[in-house]
Amino acid sequence: MIKKNKKRKCSEVMNDDFDKRTYLLSLIPLSYITLFFLRIKKENTPFLSHFYNQINTINEYANQTFIEIIRNSRITPFNLTEYLLSRISLTQQNTELLIIFFSLTLLMLITYAYIEILKELRTPNKTIILSTIILLITPSFISQIFFLNSTLISIFLAQIGFLLFLKNRNRNIALLLFVFSLFFWRPITFFLIFFSYAYYDKTKSKKQKTLMRRNLIYLALLLIFYYFIFIFPNILPSSYYFLTRKFFSKITAVFGNLFGYSLPILLLSSIGFSISWFSSKKNFWTNTFLLIAFLLSTYFNNLILPLTFFISFFAAKAINNIASRKWELEALRNVTLFIIFCLVLLSTSSYIKNISNNPPSMNEQKVLVWMKQNNHQGIVLSLPKNTPLITYHTNNPGLIIDKEIYREENLERYSDLINVFFSRNLEETTQIFDKHNIGYVYVTNEMKNGEVWNRKDQGLLFLLKNSETFKNIFYLSGVELWRYQKNETG
Repeated sequence: MIKKNKKRKCSEVMNDDFDKRTYLLSLIPLSYITLFFLRIKKENTPFLSHFYNQINTINEYANQTFIEIIRNSRITPFNLTEYLLSRISLTQQNTELLIIFFSLTLLMLITYAYIEILKELRTPNKTIILSTIILLITPSFISQIFFLNSTLISIFLAQIGFLLFLKNRNRNIALLLFVFSLFFWRPITFFLIFFSYAYYDKTKSKKQKTLMRRNLIYLALLLIFYYFIFIFPNILPSSYYFLTRKFFSKITAVFGNLFGYSLPILLLSSIGFSISWFSSKKNFWTNTFLLIAFLLSTYFNNLILPLTFFISFFAAKAINNIASRKWELEALRNVTLFIIFCLVLLSTSSYIKNISNNPPSMNEQKVLVWMKQNNHQGIVLSLPKNTPLITYHTNNPGLIIDKEIYREENLERYSDLINVFFSRNLEETTQIFDKHNIGYVYVTNEMKNGEVWNRKDQGLLFLLKNSETFKNIFYLSGVELWRYQKNETG
């Protein structure tokens, strides 16, 4: 009892500087709702394509039994979040509102749990506040308001489990939460290994440390074996894409990735990480794990979200180090901090502008609504990223969906898509249309302005306008819907 009281007193002393008003930061995600109104003001749909993709999956699951969904998971990976939502008997509109409500609530709870974890780890209050604010303005975190992400649910369950471990309460429940988190997002296992190591490494018992390290090594080896046998072979066909794609455009919001890192925050985090790496050898394995995880996130983009929490902490550490360091000229320090503040603010405002202007637009939606109202049914050719919107508004399938481009069974379909976009040979184009039973072509302004074509007479654009095989059936502010007149050409 005496030892326990001493520990409590010690922890109370260590957390004396913690201000309970810091918890109010967890209400900031409520401001994310304004993003919906900003998108509408810019004449875009209130939601991003990921949202429509999620709704389509929910509708698909609603018409299938659990066994049928599991059987189809060989083609389309099973998602527990969409499955649970599909089992709630609600209208589509109510389901959409429910997703927004859950996403918003989850973001606030995760922010609260993040503050609580940093508090339990005896982090200075200034660092907690700064780290939380940086987290809340990071693109990968802000973007979660637009759909209910399974990764976010998994992170929240892992956070609560880790908190229970830190507070030495209900460890059995904590273990259950860790297990449940795996059902939503399996890669969370690697972060659970990291949490376990970070927690047990602080124990004084050498036997316990040895046993812990051995068990963690066995678990890590088992996971690596699992990933190489079942997951790695599925990504090999797309390895050429990984080698040729632009690095920064896929991980940072500055270069177009709405779910990526903020470049100024990433640079600050690298400074904070370097300080941690060289200042203490005790965190060697922790820092090594985070470095490897970051390098993996350049390929596995779903790792970006959990890493955002660590990046925010290191960025806050870098700013605190700059602010607390002794400068010969205080004015120079203040100018440096002001420049950092301006860069982070500029990055955030730029991201908000990008997400407000990001397609789909209202005109794109209106064309598809017209298509459904006039009973035009058939497979629609367009960019893979447009498929969720097409299916949502018309119930028509696209040729291929964005997230399934690089699956092995879709490589031929994707190759045909590229060929048909850039071919001016009518015979070759109609063969591909007949092969995949394509009935319509959906063209947006972005496709004509660099996403696919750079000239008005390039590839399929030339054939659409200069061949009787295709008929323009609807046009609205640059958005075009064409019908493939298969019967007339035959």
